[in-house]
Amino acid sequence: MVDAQRRADPAARRHLELKWAPLRDQPGTRLHLVRCTEPPDDKRLYHRLRPPERTELPALPGPPRGAPYEPLLAAALRAGAPAVLWAQQPCGTDHGRDRTCRNERFLARLAEELTDVAAADLPRRVRELRHEAEEAPDPAGHWAAGLVLLWEDPSVLPGPHRPYRVVPTSPPPYPAAADE
Repeated sequence: MVDAQRRADPAARRHLELKWAPLRDQPGTRLHLVRCTEPPDDKRLYHRLRPPERTELPALPGPPRGAPYEPLLAAALRAGAPAVLWAQQPCGTDHGRDRTCRNERFLARLAEELTDVAAADLPRRVRELRHEAEEAPDPAGHWAAGLVLLWEDPSVLPGPHRPYRVVPTSPPPYPAAADE
């Protein structure tokens, strides 16, 4: 998955390139876990992720469709996060009584699994985890079932077309004929 709006904005694309620069040198991935036991705060998440030297990638405990996680996804993308991960299943636990839930365990296991995976290898590793979940005896009960990755590396995905100064399909101009 790629954010098309961010790809079209040159300033956002430049910030994304600045965010990727330190990630390329890191051997593993550090996640910023957004827990479903805490009230979501998109402004706080934006300010946490915005500086280019901060290399944590946000991991949401549920799908970013509507409240409460859609504003968090928007904040992460505005902050230039090169990747965002989330679970497709929303949290259905009453956290007043139970402080742990499926999505809390999902985030903890995800952080553990991606510690030694470089950011550039995230798509491959997420694909492996999805296959692992599909091959499990209970695919729906596997911790990685429904794992989603939004990932954009500007060195792999080129920018949108820019207008050419010269029409690329026109024949090259012929050199002036020399007097014979």
